[in-house]
Amino acid sequence: GRLLSHGAREPSDDAPLGQGLAGQGALPSVCERVELLEKVLVLAALEPARGARLATLQALSPPLDVHLQQPRLVELLLPYLEMGDYALCSAALAVLGRLAERNPGEVVPALRTFLLSLLTQMTHAHSPAARQQAARLLSRLSEARPQLLGSHATPIVLALTPLLGEADAGVATAALAA
Repeated sequence: GRLLSHGAREPSDDAPLGQGLAGQGALPSVCERVELLEKVLVLAALEPARGARLATLQALSPPLDVHLQQPRLVELLLPYLEMGDYALCSAALAVLGRLAERNPGEVVPALRTFLLSLLTQMTHAHSPAARQQAARLLSRLSEARPQLLGSHATPIVLALTPLLGEADAGVATAALAA
């Protein structure tokens, strides 16, 4: 490739895959990958377009978990649990459920706190929509990290049972699915 103004070479079209990063000709290091993921997560959190945030979370595939398990990256995923948007929270739960295997000390306490928040919403929310969303998210949490629910079976059953008799069919259906 041709020489650029700052001294690096532009990657040529025939350069092997992975070459051309800052003209170095090497794959990014682990630290560089973590830094890049951190920047992507920060930018996604700041992005006003919900679709872009959702696409970013959905793109965090299992091969990235080795990097995503870093505490500073886990911390960037946790706010999605409190955004009140089912799709964003659900996508974050899928990632965090996987990361709980790799970094339980960082992820499991946050998921436990989220579980307790869901139980509170199911029992005390005035809005049927809020109770329905909490029950749906409990179902997603059970898919993402089923081991978490075992020690909380009694409070979960106590929170779900009244929802089964709910006049709002959506709430009852979500409780039954959970």
